[in-house]
Amino acid sequence: MKSLKQVPFLIIFILFVSGIILMEYTGNLFSEYNYILISLIIILSLLSIILLRLKYKLFLNILFALIIILSGMENHFLQDERNKTNHFSKIPVSKNNYFISKIISKKKTTSGTSFIVELKSIKSRKNQSPVSGNLLLYTDCDYDSCRFMKGDLIQIPALFYPITKNKNPLAFNPKKYYHFLNVHYLAFPDKLHIKMVKKGNSGLINYFSSIRNTIKNRLNNIIENDTAKNIAISIILGDKQNLNKNILTSFSATGTRHILTVSGMHVGIIALILNFLFSFFKSQNKIFTTIRIIIILSGIWFYAFLTGGGAAVMRAAFMISLIMTGINLHRYINVLNILFGSALIILLFNPYQLFQLGFILSYSAMLSILLFYQPINSYIKPQIKLFKYLWQLISISLSAQILIFPLTLYFFHNAPVLFFLTAIIATPMAFGTIFLGFSTLFLNIFSNFPAKIIAKALEVFILNCLDFIKYIESISFNLGKYIFIDSTDILIITFSVIAATYLSKQNKIIFKYSILMFFVIFTGHQYLRYLSNIKNEELIIYSANNALVADIFLNGHGFTYANGKVVKNKINYFTSNYRYYKGNGTPYVLPGKFSGLKLIKNKNIIKANNKMIVFINSENDYLPENTRKIDFLVIDGNIKFNMGKFLKEYNVSEIILSNRTNFKNRNFWEKTATEKNIKIWDIKEKGAFINKI
Repeated sequence: MKSLKQVPFLIIFILFVSGIILMEYTGNLFSEYNYILISLIIILSLLSIILLRLKYKLFLNILFALIIILSGMENHFLQDERNKTNHFSKIPVSKNNYFISKIISKKKTTSGTSFIVELKSIKSRKNQSPVSGNLLLYTDCDYDSCRFMKGDLIQIPALFYPITKNKNPLAFNPKKYYHFLNVHYLAFPDKLHIKMVKKGNSGLINYFSSIRNTIKNRLNNIIENDTAKNIAISIILGDKQNLNKNILTSFSATGTRHILTVSGMHVGIIALILNFLFSFFKSQNKIFTTIRIIIILSGIWFYAFLTGGGAAVMRAAFMISLIMTGINLHRYINVLNILFGSALIILLFNPYQLFQLGFILSYSAMLSILLFYQPINSYIKPQIKLFKYLWQLISISLSAQILIFPLTLYFFHNAPVLFFLTAIIATPMAFGTIFLGFSTLFLNIFSNFPAKIIAKALEVFILNCLDFIKYIESISFNLGKYIFIDSTDILIITFSVIAATYLSKQNKIIFKYSILMFFVIFTGHQYLRYLSNIKNEELIIYSANNALVADIFLNGHGFTYANGKVVKNKINYFTSNYRYYKGNGTPYVLPGKFSGLKLIKNKNIIKANNKMIVFINSENDYLPENTRKIDFLVIDGNIKFNMGKFLKEYNVSEIILSNRTNFKNRNFWEKTATEKNIKIWDIKEKGAFINKI
């Protein structure tokens, strides 16, 4: 890329995205004055027409930039469901009302099934009025036996609640996550209260669903090994329902879980296979070339719909279609320009995609491949055609990881230190599984015997790849436990990648120094956080429903006190990110008695940094004997003391109420604390308690 003129969509994309971001974080200023925004766009457009005739290039460029930014803001405003006048949250409802809604998506949950539905109308005994908006439903309907499918029209009770944020620091925020899906309310209808209004009549959805089920059944019948068949179905169709949890853990721990979910990479593999097959039919005839392009693109889009038409898949299908059309028609194409052009078109239809993880990761992977594939691929030049092809696949995997790796650290705090080894096998495994899988299905149409042979080869291939992944899992560890990436680090990395990409083509010496400077800045920022964490010694009591979990961070060490129904996965859900931030991914679980590192524990009493912390769960719990001062009294349950006697004997500085304290007892403690002028923190209302010790 010699000039920005070769990538005009990049400039438009940056300006449009700026408008979306501005509206996202300043939207309240325009929610009631949107007409001003529309007026500005019209006025600036008229001015630009006048300036175009007068040839005032500088002012024209400024006006053009402003129009694109304002258009991004307006597009975001119009797409926000809450800005619609007939949004269901703005309409009064009663317990006798019902919503008529269309199912947009369906997912399996630990206790049933979740749906995202688009509301069509609100129904009462007398009338039915149109409404708009999306609603998240959690039901006890078993996923496998649930009769409600995507596209169905259903009736549900008109009861809903706002989606709330997680009350633990740095934990996954469902409110933000669903906001970027344009969903802001949820409901919990019992399966008995959900009624079918009309079965989805989309012939296209039913057609591809039928084919998908046929493929699953044939793979189940022809592949003998259960593990191999489930992995094959997952890679080919993205269906992970029958995968063993241990298998999922192995793929996650080695950074290869993305190949189990159909994404842009899978669409790219289908495109490569189809292009490779048609490369044997060489002809310069325009009609033949056109037919070949149509068949290849039809194959790509058929696969996209076959696998459910997810956002990432549709993005990849759209972009690859543009690229392959240009290549096969022998037209000059700037792939970087197409990349940002396709992203711009997607944001025009849905500006919230900009903040969705799938969009960020898929476009980052594509950008990373475009920037780094050629340098990596040219590093080794195999002479044998098969090895050359394999090296190209490996180069794609490695180049994609350059930008994906820091983003994985930032979003998931999960980055296997040996990711470069699993990156070598990830794409070839996906490629081999898809190629052999569809070959098996194709041969099975004509004869079962050759299909069985290919299926056996597929089984051996998958199981050998799995053995390699498990071996890497056994010798690897999660770098995310030791390196915490925050937004500042992402900015440093982004700036460094842009600078390095530019400088690598200018001066190799400056390029090397820029890489060195990046490592100095990055490691310096990490070290400053490490020093800050050592200095900031804290007590944190997390907001948990069925358990009390407290972490104490002292001099770079972490300790955990837990009580109640402690389920590891659920605890990690709201504790892991903050623990990684503090540099203690797995704090030491305190036993009944402990002494050392400025901390002493005896049963339910902890003395840390000369601060007395007492956890009370029952009337039989211990109270301090050698001191009358309690810095933090943690009430974990529905316990009442003889407060008059207790407060005469002990000087309590602050009371913390856990989530497991009911409404009646919370009122009792809050009233008592107010009367005695004692500070009180209600975790259920205010979220996690954090205090320096």
